[in-house]
Amino acid sequence: MLNSGILHAENPEKTAYKQGLDHYVHKNYDNAIAEFSQVIQINPKNEGAYVLRGNAYYGKNDLDLAIADYNKALEINPASTEVYVVRAGTYLKKGNTDQAITDCDKAIKLNPKSVSAYNLRASGHLEKNEVDLALADYDHALKINPKDVPASMGRAQIYRKKGNIHRSQVDFKRAVAADPALTASISNRAVNNYIKILKEHESQSVKKMEADSGDGLSRDFSGKENVEKGMRQLFGEDRRKQSESESPEEEENLL
Repeated sequence: MLNSGILHAENPEKTAYKQGLDHYVHKNYDNAIAEFSQVIQINPKNEGAYVLRGNAYYGKNDLDLAIADYNKALEINPASTEVYVVRAGTYLKKGNTDQAITDCDKAIKLNPKSVSAYNLRASGHLEKNEVDLALADYDHALKINPKDVPASMGRAQIYRKKGNIHRSQVDFKRAVAADPALTASISNRAVNNYIKILKEHESQSVKKMEADSGDGLSRDFSGKENVEKGMRQLFGEDRRKQSESESPEEEENLL
């Protein structure tokens, strides 16, 4: 009699799914697509295979094919918050901002604690220059998870653009504290620009205090060194190559 391990290994659907997942994790997207297609051929109701094949298409930047697979997954399970979120991200990448926001609305209705949905909807609002709506979404995300790095980073950027340097600095520190090893899609030069802005703001504040006090008061702001150290840890040396390929305009838009 065959043991259960052999039976499991000989299950074509499970075997193809496992192999597809392994290819996907290693970013072998073409092989992953082939394996998940085999799973779908065996079982057209396998929601996970559609989602992962869609993710593989997304990895190849075949966004329309990715959306088609997410659509099929939602036909199978219309209550999947996660699929609405990934489809929203795909719509956002395609530039279909309104559809992305609509999918985020659906995800939040299904799961009001979906931090990813709030963050993506905030990105959509920013694309439409709806800054206050984006800020409100980041606020919601951070109420759910005060340590969420994307929300902290996003809100920090909004506060910086609004001229609220102190609150921007607080949120950047929050991001660093939550994930000191984070490698984000912001170049080292852009981070240095941000630090420069903080220093200029601090220098202006010191001069104002000196003028107000009349006693030559000068002091080093307590957050400066921590921000510099944290930012360098946050973005890492492995971002250097990307920073060299980014234009100053692109970097400025990131902060």
